[in-house]
Amino acid sequence: MRWDRLTIAERIIFCRSVKEKLTGNPHFPHLIPVFAAFILAIDELEIAQAHTLQGGIHDTAFRNLKDANLYKLTCLLAAYVFAESKGDHEMIISTGFDVAKPSIRRPYQLAVSPGKLSGSVVLTSESKNGALHFWQYYEGANTPDENDWVDYPETSKARFIMTGLETGKKYWFREMKLFINGRTNWTDPVCTFVG
Repeated sequence: MRWDRLTIAERIIFCRSVKEKLTGNPHFPHLIPVFAAFILAIDELEIAQAHTLQGGIHDTAFRNLKDANLYKLTCLLAAYVFAESKGDHEMIISTGFDVAKPSIRRPYQLAVSPGKLSGSVVLTSESKNGALHFWQYYEGANTPDENDWVDYPETSKARFIMTGLETGKKYWFREMKLFINGRTNWTDPVCTFVG
């Protein structure tokens, strides 16, 4: 299912269905705090949509912000479901989310270049409409192990500047995209010395 192909009303219906199927679901007894924010965001989008029908451009802009917030929370909730289910399709479908078909698209690359400020780098990834980008980094001379990675706050941008890095050190970076029906694998790590 693609979020951008749904109308606002269909998005609300989909999210309410997910809410109903997750509430009391025995596979997910300990819902994360984002679930409460998700429920609130559904109501906020529905109210904003009603105002848009009678309002002007400001109401539409406000509705679009509420829609973007609900999409972000839906992606985070989907990530929780996929992680907790460990890929079990039956468990995933029991929540109202669907399972993405395997992609046969070419793999994408992550690029890193020096930033203009000391201790910064510019990370660039392939842009995909509606994707949330999760970034990780590691400081060290050798290729990092899976447990070495440090999370960097998520962003909806495919290109951004990471700051606060130590100059003269070797850093490794990788990125993963999150959609409401799944996520990509982590990119192959790229590294650079930070100036």
